[in-house]
Amino acid sequence: MALGRHVARGIRWFERRLLVELSVFGFAVCVGLELLVGGQVAGLAVTLLLVVMLIKRTIQVLGRMGPGRVDAPDKILEFMQLEMLLVSTGYLLILLTGRPESPLYPLLFALLAAIGGLEARARNVWVVCLLAAGLEALSVWVDWRGFDWGLMVRLGAIGFFPFMSRMMLSALAGITRQQAEAARQHERERNRREAEEYRLLSSGSAAVSFPDEQRREYRQRSSLKQLERGIGNLMDILQEALRPHTVAVFLLSTDERSIRLKDARSESDHLLREPMLSGEGVIGAILKQGHSISFDHLRDSYSGLSYYAERPSLKTFMGVPILEPDGRGHEHLRGVLLADRRVDVPFGEDDERLLMVAAREIVRIRQTEQVISDMDEVKSRTKLFFDAAKRLSRTVNLQEVLHEVLESVCGIYEDTDFAAIALVEDEKSLILEGALGDAQESWIEEHKHKAIPKDSLCWLTIKRGEVLPLKPYHEMAKDQRHPFGRSMKIGGLESLKCFPLKKAGDAQAGDTGYESQPGDQVIGTLVVGSSRRHLFPEDLAKTQDRVDLLYTLAMMAATNIQNAQRYQTMERMATTDGLTGLHNHRRFQEMLDLSVAESQRYERPLSMLLTDIDHFKNVNDTYGHPVGDAVLKRVARVLSDLARTSDRVCRYGGEEFTIILPETDREGAVRLAERFREAIKEQTFEGNGERFSITMSLGACTMPDLAQHKQELIDRSDQALYYAKNNGRDRTVHYGDMGA
Repeated sequence: MALGRHVARGIRWFERRLLVELSVFGFAVCVGLELLVGGQVAGLAVTLLLVVMLIKRTIQVLGRMGPGRVDAPDKILEFMQLEMLLVSTGYLLILLTGRPESPLYPLLFALLAAIGGLEARARNVWVVCLLAAGLEALSVWVDWRGFDWGLMVRLGAIGFFPFMSRMMLSALAGITRQQAEAARQHERERNRREAEEYRLLSSGSAAVSFPDEQRREYRQRSSLKQLERGIGNLMDILQEALRPHTVAVFLLSTDERSIRLKDARSESDHLLREPMLSGEGVIGAILKQGHSISFDHLRDSYSGLSYYAERPSLKTFMGVPILEPDGRGHEHLRGVLLADRRVDVPFGEDDERLLMVAAREIVRIRQTEQVISDMDEVKSRTKLFFDAAKRLSRTVNLQEVLHEVLESVCGIYEDTDFAAIALVEDEKSLILEGALGDAQESWIEEHKHKAIPKDSLCWLTIKRGEVLPLKPYHEMAKDQRHPFGRSMKIGGLESLKCFPLKKAGDAQAGDTGYESQPGDQVIGTLVVGSSRRHLFPEDLAKTQDRVDLLYTLAMMAATNIQNAQRYQTMERMATTDGLTGLHNHRRFQEMLDLSVAESQRYERPLSMLLTDIDHFKNVNDTYGHPVGDAVLKRVARVLSDLARTSDRVCRYGGEEFTIILPETDREGAVRLAERFREAIKEQTFEGNGERFSITMSLGACTMPDLAQHKQELIDRSDQALYYAKNNGRDRTVHYGDMGA
């Protein structure tokens, strides 16, 4: 059986790699020996083989347009073989129509020009040109009577047309690229100029002076753009995560009498764009009750979805209020975030949490822009500060935010040669997340990501919620200079301040003394220091100005840090199963796409396991759904613990799990599946005062031996699982063994 597989692989390799080339070589021999014109058997056989190979290669190349084979290997080889077959077929037609006076020569030259213009690799063009020239020479060598100008012209045309076409298309592509780059550069310049106007006008730069009213107008336009971009990003995330018919944001008017659509992603063209009364329909109910509302199995007669001018047939709905805290323990309604579906698939608890997080994020985006506006009013002449604000507003990755904050702090005042950020973790520990300072590189490398002890200035800053120390750092006794605690001593600093990173919305307008307010929450500290004493000079007014600016920057840093943390949370929620903590089905599809592409590109094996807990419905019916959830969690943990580092364990849906096994052949997949099955079988659970155990069935498939693309791999793993469950359960079945 193994010998048969090897023979089959050898035949397949020969067909892919050599059969076309040998067919073309045989055709060239027949041309040279004039076996095609006279109707000899060898010539007819080669001609038939040539036509068959042309049809087959054409079908293969056209098949690459489908999603299953777009990244399949041997793409370049198949295209080159098709080009060789086309040229050979063209010469066959020329020979049959009376070479060298054949009227089909223009068709051949057009074919060569098309190959030269469309082929991406110059080597393939050279191969095709040499083949055409060789066939042309072989077709006349028997009747050679000396120098032939016609032959020279044809050979020249064979070399001229493909490369001239290639040069012209390359020149055209170059011109197109230059025009596109010029357009992009113009757009970038326009955006840069507009951004500079927005921020430079706000900064009150001496080089650009505008009336206050015009400056406010530009500032408002900038904030609106940032708001629209931020909300639009949220809508895109929710559309991908929830797969709704419509997801939309409706915001209340300032008098709270009407509500209006702000942004939406919808398959419908009938969303109401005009203001609606805030008390109408389900939106009014959400605003009145102040909490989320969801409906399943909606009838077409239900009239509460008043945000459509012409309501489609919807089956499920969920809406959550957009609440903005005022920093004093109260929340104000600002609008509604909603989603609906035409399919009868209810929104779950994870969906509700995701909508709530997005609703809070909308408020945070607005608060971020409000903070920017406040800072613009307070520090209108500090251009560097607003450069930092612009960079931060474009950053959503937490590590990038921290880096931008530290770079900005060190760049605002040239005397600053040390900056650090520590963030509270689980309200119990304070972690040094990032630091900059050339003179403290060894200290940073030793203590980064470590917990800061309680006997530190950072912890005192968090506790009191104000800028510390109150007096100049260099005037403090040396045994009291412990910004990071006695066990994390840092030397070489003569000026230093610790700024609290207050939670967005906690800082009060006019709060110039930085007192801690009731309900304030500090998420960390920003430490700014220098080896020189005059970073915070003796002039109290200058010191106050610098403290004001850095305190404001700390407020904005806190807001952006929170935004980055929330984006990470939203991304995790969108790709993680809420019950088991494994990758969800959407993330599984993405990871399998990448694994299949790598397997095809590097011609390496890839296996997939699809598992199902046997009689899981009986567990829920007998012991209850909480026990069933506990079983799912335990199974997920066992699979994760046993999986290799390169494996990807995902929850496929319900009681089904799937494991992606890169670099794993058929035997390895079965061996791993058996390890999983035995480990699950050994687990014991408790429910209703009794102990019980479970079993698991597993189906497996491996590519490229038994599957050629992603969907085939999934389908055949599912068929193997179905076979295992129908033949006794508690077993592993590989798709390749189903017939055994």
